Amino acid sequence: MNFEQALELVLREAESSALGDSSDPNSKKIMVAIDVLQGFYEEYGKVFNEFTLENIEKTKQTITKYEYRDE
Repeated sequence: MNFEQALELVLREAESSALGDSSDPNSKKIMVAIDVLQGFYEEYGKVFNEFTLENIEKTKQTITKYEYRDE
């Protein structure tokens, strides 16, 4: 799962929850938060579109492999 897929999933679940419980005073705040996150993704998030946990693990391994060690 990449960043875009994860964000979409979480935003859909949040929206579903907010719409399903309109008596909750936080529902409106959740809907606004969804708009903020969607706006952020449209403006800046595509840079991170290919981010995955697998990719970050590969990066950590590469950094560790070349890490300077004071002996």
